[in-house]
Amino acid sequence: MATKWKCHFPDGEFGASTKYAEDAAAIVALWGAGATVKWDHRLVVWTEGKEEISAAESYDRATAIMMARRAKYEREAEERRQAQLAQLRAEMAATKTEIFVETLPSGRMRIVEG
Repeated sequence: MATKWKCHFPDGEFGASTKYAEDAAAIVALWGAGATVKWDHRLVVWTEGKEEISAAESYDRATAIMMARRAKYEREAEERRQAQLAQLRAEMAATKTEIFVETLPSGRMRIVEG
């Protein structure tokens, strides 16, 4: 499994990546205020010093917050993909064009006309 949790120093420079959110929480706790954790370089799920608690206070609580934010992002992304797919199906039905939609590993969709 690829490391998806990306840790950035307070100045924004990339510093580390890890497989586990718990490890990311420990890293940003050490780096202090302004350090961030991103999910897959896209979504900021934690900014040390701007949260209700410090990651140093509870790695488990920080992890739960990060995981919840990631899950929300992924749910919303799936809803957007499904809406796009529904729109494509409607367009296909209206134009009587046969298309195939392939979901790539990145989550993006590729349209192939048949």
